[in-house]
Amino acid sequence: MTLVSTLLPTYDRVEFVGGAIETVLGQTHEAVEVIVVDGGSTDGTYDVLRQYADDERVSVLQDGPNDGIAHARNRALSHARGEYVCVLDDDDRWHPEKIERQLAVFEECNETCGVVYTGGVACRNGRAVGTYRPRADRRGDIYPEILADFGLNPYSSHMIRRSCFERVGTYDTRFPHGEDWDLSIRLAREYEFAAVSEPLVERRLHEANRSQQFRDTTDMELVWDEYGAAIRRHPEIEARFVTRWYRRRSRVALERGAYADAIALSLRAATRQPSTNALALVASACLGRRGLSVVRRLRAHADRYLATAGADAGLGADGSDGTNANNGPAGASETEGNASRSPPGRSERPT
Repeated sequence: MTLVSTLLPTYDRVEFVGGAIETVLGQTHEAVEVIVVDGGSTDGTYDVLRQYADDERVSVLQDGPNDGIAHARNRALSHARGEYVCVLDDDDRWHPEKIERQLAVFEECNETCGVVYTGGVACRNGRAVGTYRPRADRRGDIYPEILADFGLNPYSSHMIRRSCFERVGTYDTRFPHGEDWDLSIRLAREYEFAAVSEPLVERRLHEANRSQQFRDTTDMELVWDEYGAAIRRHPEIEARFVTRWYRRRSRVALERGAYADAIALSLRAATRQPSTNALALVASACLGRRGLSVVRRLRAHADRYLATAGADAGLGADGSDGTNANNGPAGASETEGNASRSPPGRSERPT
């Protein structure tokens, strides 16, 4: 039976990590292994992990608290023995048939298929609040479309052919967030993507995984640094990327009280690609603190928006703008008077 490895980084998730492990061990496809990398948890997470010490299907590795998720996934990958590799966030859950269904798709594909992912459902407090559906432009040959935005959520649904890493490399540790988008871009340049439409992943929404999503634009900056030349070769994709850049930075500015910047950036986004969400962001920016309250309320209810494919790249089902829901950005600075800043690595400003 084909062995499937699961990479499971965790940090201070005592209430979630045991359930994540069990969701792998409970698969109908029984040949599985779980490689857990604990990033120095201090809340009792490691006590939960020790309960699996006698289960040969579970390996637990220790990582440094500042090594980052890309490093943790690479460490787990280096210990993986399976022909296929799955990724799982420590607060997500799988349908029992997920692995079995994905392997069936791989069996129907040839070697040009490198990734099979699935639909998913977003849940809050045990209640389904949104559905992720594989997008039409995220099947088959998805390059260069993937340069505009990630669009492959939930990332915990991904199963990757192990041999693909030998060709495209592993997770780039320069990416504190957005490492999944970067790897998927590299995979898309070499392989096709396939999808199972049914929602086979449950993504649990809670304050910890939502509060990090609007801090900055680190993932987009890093993607631009790495792929800016490729993005510029496709004017439509460049326009979409830059519009999302403005929209994201407007939200960040609004969160930080830089209302003048928020207005300028939201207007640029709305001018480039008018949409209901873009215009709502302009209105919120103009309202200042009251607008911030509106945005936060919209975020709380955003789970029902853009869960399906083909929406207008506004608030996604996870509350993000669709670039990377699972691992939100943290670290870049957005300060007042910075509204005209261009994507890094580009000398001319977007207009």
